[in-house]
This record gives sequence, structure tokens and C-alpha cells, in this order.
Amino acid sequence: MKTLFYLPTGLATPELEVMLSIIQKKLDEKKKVTILTWSGGKFYHCNKNLFSLKSICYSCKKNLSRGLNQLKGNFKIIYTPKLEKKHKESYKFQNDKWHSYLYKKNYDNGLASYSSYVTLTRDRDLDGFLSLKTMRNLVSTSNQLSDYFEKTFKKEVYESVYLFNGRMNIYRPLLRACEKLKISSINVIEFNGNNDQIFNYGE
Repeated sequence: MKTLFYLPTGLATPELEVMLSIIQKKLDEKKKVTILTWSGGKFYHCNKNLFSLKSICYSCKKNLSRGLNQLKGNFKIIYTPKLEKKHKESYKFQNDKWHSYLYKKNYDNGLASYSSYVTLTRDRDLDGFLSLKTMRNLVSTSNQLSDYFEKTFKKEVYESVYLFNGRMNIYRPLLRACEKLKISSINVIEFNGNNDQIFNYGE
């Protein structure tokens, strides 16, 4: 059976280093490893690149490529679709409803987008001049990823899925898709920098 690792950014540390170390361990154990990463696009917005700037996207991909080149063993890489337009459902989003916005009843993409927005801006009350536009862009990315993950898991069977954290707008859709489609082993990785501890909330 196959194991899926989700690496949607190359700029998050220690996420990248921790995930690569777990991947290498699985490769050493001769597991069938698939790495899912992102294709970017004009409307790919995340907590590391709120405004989908090409320069940040370039740096992100370059850093991830460096990391992947350090892995020893055989693995497969697949990509999320390139996001070139805004998801139509995202226009219904309102800032005062971020906590209750759900996509397809299963995906709390409003909450996930809020986490991404506040993590970078610290604008917890969504008072910023561009807050609504930015939040809608984050929700748009989440909604499109939700569709992709559902479609992917209906075609491919994975024994286990690994992701780092589960709060942000590019991570939460994967977690909810795994729950909705009853993936048997969902591994949410966290890191405690104070004690250099790695936690797996799925095992």
C-alpha cells in the first residue's frame, strides 16, 4: 500500500526539515512513497504567500526542490492543479461569517483561511483594507484544493497520509478530505521547538 506525504510549501521551517526526515525514514523502510506538492498559479494563496506573488512562489519551489534532492530512494511526485481562476463559491464568503463558512458541509475553509490570514498579518479582527479580498482568495484556494483532494482519493488508495499541522488554508482541506473519505491512517505532524520534539497526532 502507498503512503502520501503532503508538502505544499518549501518556505515553512521546521516543517520541511521534519517532513523530509520522516519521508527518508519511510524510504529506508522500503515503503511506497508519493509526495504531493503544489503547482502554484495566479490564484494559489497561502499563509506564506497571501497575494500569490511570483517571486515568493519561485523561492518556495526552489527551496522545496533543494530539499527533495536530498532524499535517497525511489518515490513518486504528484502535483495539485495550477490555480488560474477564482473559485466561484468564494465570492459568497463574508468576513463576519469566517467562523461558520463551510464548503460542501465538510470543509471548514473559513476557519482555515482565517488561520492563514491572521498568522501572517496579525489582523485578528479583519479590519485591514484588503482583508475581505485576501480572505476570499484564501478561501478560493481552499475550495479548489478540497475538490482536488476528494477527486484524488476516489481514484487512488493510500494506506496512510502525512501532513504538517492542519490549521492553515492549504492543509485543512486535505485533513477534512481524509476524514470524509475515511482514510485509515491520518498523520498530523507537529513540532515543539522548545524541546525538539516531533508529535504525530495520527499514530
